[in-house]
Amino acid sequence: MKRASFWLKISAYIILCIILLTLILQNSQAVEFRFLGFSFDFPLVFLLLISLLIGFFAGILTIFTIYPKGKKEKEKNV
Repeated sequence: MKRASFWLKISAYIILCIILLTLILQNSQAVEFRFLGFSFDFPLVFLLLISLLIGFFAGILTIFTIYPKGKKEKEKNV
């Protein structure tokens, strides 16, 4: 069972890498990015990656603020 799970994970990682490589190759053109009066030229894929990372970390921070670690310990003592 563990061997099948291992190959399933490897296959999922390979498919994910192919999808990300396709995304990078298709969105490599430079776009103008303006923020607070500053203007930069960035490849579109970097802006997509930055947006993804900001959303990921915002989600993690939201989870930790909604479900703090000490809350579970207090519920067990009650």
